[in-house]
Amino acid sequence: MRVLLVVLALVGVAAAYRTQPRQAAKLAAAHGELATAPASGSDLYKCETIKTYNAKDDKISCSGKPVSFACFSLHHKAAWQCFDDKAAANDADCTKIDAPNGHKYDGACVYARDFTFWGKLDGTELKTKKDSGANGKSMAGVLAIVAASAAMMWQ
Repeated sequence: MRVLLVVLALVGVAAAYRTQPRQAAKLAAAHGELATAPASGSDLYKCETIKTYNAKDDKISCSGKPVSFACFSLHHKAAWQCFDDKAAANDADCTKIDAPNGHKYDGACVYARDFTFWGKLDGTELKTKKDSGANGKSMAGVLAIVAASAAMMWQ
């Protein structure tokens, strides 16, 4: 009986832990405190001004790609979407494309090697998003293991 109560309590804690960031984000957005993403999916930024840009990372700098356009993420660990085909890049709505980290891309940008670079928006004011080391599902799994271990120790 004690084991069941411990497991149920830990499951409740895990569920509360997963919903807390979402509620905080909704509250901040309601008060106008959240400026983490571009105003619209059609805004074009200068890639080199995005805080998650890394010239040494080919998955972000898109070096070697013929098209100087990318979909960027404000998550530090997410690769950007590079394009080999200009038509595909022109048709892309980056805010609707899934990034490798499971989120949508945050916007579109043009690299300095493109002649239209100087007419694009500066992305230095865009805030990065936190990369979580453990998602809610893995955290719940860890808590379940801890609960089972605690139950075994109490017997």
